[in-house]
Amino acid sequence: MARKPKPAPSNFSRDELTELEVTIAKNLKMYRELFGLTQQEVARRIGSSVQTVAHWEQGLKVPRPEWFGALAKLYGVDVGAFWNEPPKTKGRRTRRPK
Repeated sequence: MARKPKPAPSNFSRDELTELEVTIAKNLKMYRELFGLTQQEVARRIGSSVQTVAHWEQGLKVPRPEWFGALAKLYGVDVGAFWNEPPKTKGRRTRRPK
């Protein structure tokens, strides 16, 4: 017997959720690269695993709320920055987070 798919959160259709997942993945990778960090450095700084960070950036998983908070603190951005369209940048940010 086939499993029923989990319903999407009430405010999002399945297509919208997929677009949101893609946006989150792109933004996570963009911020990491803007700060010149590797996935391993991000994982170490927030207390996660490299595999988890890689899955987030590939869109295979979405971070739980506490991970969004840790990532926002690391990059000095508002948590909402991860699910909004990325800003257009003219250059690469070179300052690494502390």
